[in-house]
Amino acid sequence: MTGEGIYYAALTRAAVDGGRGDVAARYRGAVRAQLNTHLHHTWLAARLTTRPAIVEAGITSAAHDQRTFDDLVELGLGGGRLTARLAASLACGLVRNQLIRLKGH
Repeated sequence: MTGEGIYYAALTRAAVDGGRGDVAARYRGAVRAQLNTHLHHTWLAARLTTRPAIVEAGITSAAHDQRTFDDLVELGLGGGRLTARLAASLACGLVRNQLIRLKGH
């Protein structure tokens, strides 16, 4: 449903098909490193989404900035990362949403 299975399958299939020898072993090591990094980032993103304000900030930020939208999609469906730019965009979304709430009260 999220598309993550496709990302993992394509990445690991190439490692399996890589054959034997030093080049294949280095490639498999690189795949392990990439998966490790990706899984750390998606684990943190999953924890952050337990906070409704973070989810709202992501939606608000993505609506205002195409790069944020793209970064969030890439994080969920591909090899994306929680970057400083994405974190800053989420922080701006949190502030924006809080200001909107304060104006409404």
